[in-house]
Amino acid sequence: WDRLSSALLAGTQEPLCLSASEAMEADTTSSSPPASPTAPRRGSQLAVPKAEAAPEDEAVREEVAPLRRVWVHFLEIVLVPAFAATWVAAAIRFMAGYALGAWIQVYYRRVYGLTPGAISIYMSVIVPTGGLCASVVGGRVADWWYQRDVAGKAWLCFLSSLLASPVIAAVLTVPSAGTSLGLLWLEYFVAEQWFAPSAAIVIDVNPVHLRSFAAALYMGSSAFGGLSPAIVGWLNSVFDEVIEEGSSTGDGGEAYDPTTSLLIVVSGFYAVAALMYILVAVLLRYHPFPHLDTPLPRQAGKGE
Repeated sequence: WDRLSSALLAGTQEPLCLSASEAMEADTTSSSPPASPTAPRRGSQLAVPKAEAAPEDEAVREEVAPLRRVWVHFLEIVLVPAFAATWVAAAIRFMAGYALGAWIQVYYRRVYGLTPGAISIYMSVIVPTGGLCASVVGGRVADWWYQRDVAGKAWLCFLSSLLASPVIAAVLTVPSAGTSLGLLWLEYFVAEQWFAPSAAIVIDVNPVHLRSFAAALYMGSSAFGGLSPAIVGWLNSVFDEVIEEGSSTGDGGEAYDPTTSLLIVVSGFYAVAALMYILVAVLLRYHPFPHLDTPLPRQAGKGE
């Protein structure tokens, strides 16, 4: 990465930070015995140019260096193949979740005729309990899988997204509201097991001093989720499946049935995200990562 940064930042005269090999060399040099009296004093030739440097040049260098360091660290994170693939997979997966969250209450109101009060009670129970159970179970299973396969976390994200696709299709097609709500809880339990393992992958593939920055960049993928509710709304008008004029909107407008649109967007994005996590798993298994955490228990030996 030091060579990559130097190539991208052409014209930089001095490195922003020492690489591991440079740091070891500097440490060895600093601990070496002092030079003989006849040898030229170390650094005597370097002191003159630094003393002659113009003060304004030093000020400009101090201002630019932090910005350049941020840019180098940004490249060091996003150019890791597994990070880039995880970011794209998470963005797609967020689009499925945002579309579901924005339109599922409209779906129950228009298709099953539930009142807003009843829908709010059901959602306040289903979403937090299903999501909480999914987070705990998903995190624990991901750690267990990771002990046996370095790509285990990605495989869990794949399995979670893959299974969520048919479950949400069942939620949107069963004839009974009660059955649909029960399946919705199952859908949240299955689908949300991806969140913690996906974030953990981002932490694993980056060095310790960049992990907070990497996590912040990774969470930026959630911003793309805001596009999917608009896609559902546009597809509603495309399919033009009007339930009954003025009866559901209350303002004399047309109430569109969002079932087909939700099936395409939510179920479709689940499936595409699952495919992307296959790529993440392949990269984690076959691409070398010098910053990956300590060896797995299976690699280090099973004595614990």
